[in-house]
Amino acid sequence: MKERFLTVLKWFFIVLGVIFFIQILLVLGAFIGIITFANTTFKMPENVNKMKDIKPIINYVQEYQKENGKYPKTVEGIKLKKDLTYKYEPSKDFNCYTITLKSQKENTTKQYQQCMVKTDNSSSSSESYVEFSN
Repeated sequence: MKERFLTVLKWFFIVLGVIFFIQILLVLGAFIGIITFANTTFKMPENVNKMKDIKPIINYVQEYQKENGKYPKTVEGIKLKKDLTYKYEPSKDFNCYTITLKSQKENTTKQYQQCMVKTDNSSSSSESYVEFSN
């Protein structure tokens, strides 16, 4: 009887140890997942050759946003190639903007959009770039 009790007790502690080990692995996995997700930034590589025409406008808008905390209402006085025309449209809350650039020479339209929202505890940024032929 004593041997059976010791065997049951031994297996009880083995099962308890395995369950404790699995619990530690789950908690560590959750922490690693949270840390990895919190430090992840999704940034697509920028194709410099395609965006070089629109880059002066983007640079102006970014500098304005750094100084004033929001995007400008209008963009004027930026010199581009003669065959290019652009349209700048900010959102109602000035957290987003869209630039549409049309080229008569290449018969293409490029559209760039960026949004940035900053609060006390978080920051969110998104970009999109589309190019199509007319």
